[in-house]
Amino acid sequence: MQINLGGNAYKPINVIRMGSIQSLHKYDGSEACDAIWYEPSYRESAIHKFNKPEIVKKNLRYATRRIKLSKFGKDIAESLIRYARALDDPDPNTAFLRLWGAFESLLTPGRADYDALVNRFCFLFQDSNYHRQVLMHLREYRNASVHAGQETDQARTNCFLLQNYYRHLFWFLIAQSLSFATLAEVNEFLSMPDDLYLLKKQRQLIDKAIKYLSP
Repeated sequence: MQINLGGNAYKPINVIRMGSIQSLHKYDGSEACDAIWYEPSYRESAIHKFNKPEIVKKNLRYATRRIKLSKFGKDIAESLIRYARALDDPDPNTAFLRLWGAFESLLTPGRADYDALVNRFCFLFQDSNYHRQVLMHLREYRNASVHAGQETDQARTNCFLLQNYYRHLFWFLIAQSLSFATLAEVNEFLSMPDDLYLLKKQRQLIDKAIKYLSP
């Protein structure tokens, strides 16, 4: 996560972005076609160099392999594309709304259920109350932006907060990508109570139901 204080209000958050001119190539590097694409929103930026490129390569290979092996890898990949495109946008207000959509596509796909989104994400944290308050703030900002067209100077800061939350969710899904059969199953897991007492009570009831229904 990166935070900029002052300036660059309309500079894309992503430091690695599409170039001004793009071409399509095969796996061996040769040209796949003669077409050339132009990026109308291109903004010049310095070449980014990773401090620890080997760690980046290792994490990239790991994430790519897990996505390929996962039964809901397509859902993760499509959301990741939306995440990257959102943070390519130079307007932080628009970037935030697009990033929220990427976040939403993993936690409440196909429907806008903000309570479920907040509850499912906060299940990932022990200090769930703190993150619940932050996410409620982001949700209120999102609604104000959509329904009232409100834009604030906090848009870029909110982008960084949501970016950090998306990355936390993404790496959770990567780590658990082989433990669940579908994204719906993941969200069913995340919808469970985050109170151990309630979980144990629920397990007792399930065990009783299984025993009752067993022949």
